Amino acid sequence: MATYVDLGGSFVGPTQSHVLRLAKELGLEAYKVNDGEYEIHFVKGKLYKSRGAFPPVWNPIAYLDHNNLWRTTDDMGREIPSEAPWKEPLAEVGPRDDEGAARQDLLDRVCKKLCHPLCNPCVTAEPVRSLLWSLCM
Repeated sequence: MATYVDLGGSFVGPTQSHVLRLAKELGLEAYKVNDGEYEIHFVKGKLYKSRGAFPPVWNPIAYLDHNNLWRTTDDMGREIPSEAPWKEPLAEVGPRDDEGAARQDLLDRVCKKLCHPLCNPCVTAEPVRSLLWSLCM
């Protein structure tokens, strides 16, 4: 029988060794999880299974749209000092939320619909939270 795991906010990636050190210091137990199985996505009442971090996208515009969104987010995140994000001029995007950013920056409707389920596991928050907070994660 299969076992299902929600990776969500409990997932620690390979580049997050500082999180594992802190967990060890606090006496928290970590365990390995097999995340190589299918990812399950529900879109318009249909179940889609895929492997990998993102569901497959067949529309080339949607693919380019997704790529642009994540590259823009990464670029913005690199500009913000994590120790004092409020000092960054980009802090003015704080009132703007991830959902608003997706609506404004994305062209493809499929990408707009996927932004919410992808935001949850990536930043462990709802997309209505501050874009600045997400960028600093």
